[in-house]
Amino acid sequence: MASFGEGPLRHRALAVYSATGAAGFTFGLMSGGLLSEVTWRLVFFMPSIVALVTLVAAVRLIPREHSRDQARQPLDTPGAVSVTAAALLLVFTLTQAPSAGWATPRTIGSLAGVAVLLAAFVAIERHQASPLIRLGLLGHWPRVRANLGAMVFVGGWAATQFIATLYMQELRHWPALETAAAFWPCGVLGLFVAPRLTALIGRFGLLRVLSAGLALSVAAYVLFLRIGLTSGYWPVLFPTFVLIGVAFGLSFPALNIAATDGVRPEEQGVASGLFQTSAQFGTALLLAVTTAVTQATVHPGTAEGVLRGYRAGLIVPLVASAAILTLTLVTAAGRRPRSPAPATVPPVVEDDVASEPQPCG
Repeated sequence: MASFGEGPLRHRALAVYSATGAAGFTFGLMSGGLLSEVTWRLVFFMPSIVALVTLVAAVRLIPREHSRDQARQPLDTPGAVSVTAAALLLVFTLTQAPSAGWATPRTIGSLAGVAVLLAAFVAIERHQASPLIRLGLLGHWPRVRANLGAMVFVGGWAATQFIATLYMQELRHWPALETAAAFWPCGVLGLFVAPRLTALIGRFGLLRVLSAGLALSVAAYVLFLRIGLTSGYWPVLFPTFVLIGVAFGLSFPALNIAATDGVRPEEQGVASGLFQTSAQFGTALLLAVTTAVTQATVHPGTAEGVLRGYRAGLIVPLVASAAILTLTLVTAAGRRPRSPAPATVPPVVEDDVASEPQPCG
């Protein structure tokens, strides 16, 4: 965000970032499947090597920022602790509620605790001289919409991927490497779609490109509901993964742009971090809800009963994605047409883009 100025150049950089992330997702899945054939411990060991190489490369390649005009700000420890505790408690509560009971004092008390922690976080941020998140960043609806979109889009696919993996391995008894390789369209297609995002946004506008990506993800989840006990890869799974791959190439960079454009330079790190946190929290949240629905509806005695639970779980990302798509379409429909920008000026993307996208997985 600091290396590329706001506008088409940054949009292209974010698109390339998303494309390489999508490719890394596919390569990581296939590598994980291959390593697990040797021993599952390698799946946890190898990322540490990758992280070390990335750290060394980052130190050498990422430009150093010189903020002479800004004093070093203290870490907002109370804010960080309260919002992290709220997120952890919420995910824990949703995960445990199916076994503990949704109307039990334990579940209700935990949800009340989440509300208290979030209220404490807001109160802390209002009075902090150097807040973790300036609340004004959350007061701009397009930015909030982009972060909600990241939560649902990334979280919805993570939940679907979880069900798909269980379906292929536990129900169809595919080996780990074959299961991992089945996801290849998700990452490979992003390499072809994301680099063209800047031109698409310039021609159609950010909200229309985002709507197209979200619509493809909804269509993918609808197609995936066709899974059966003898479904073939090419007629059922492959079309789903193709649509998701294209959807990521369109939606994730578009969401990233919407979440960060227009943010003051000194707050770009916060806005970008908030976007990534939303995506990761969405993964935990939708995976927890999907798992809860699956556990509540699955009948482990028969293959048909297990499949019924998987299909019920898939309704969660489908409904959540359809809701975000509807919200985006309503927003896009409510915008007034804009007059063409002069030829000497780069096309403006969207008025309501405040500012900031992830790969498939």
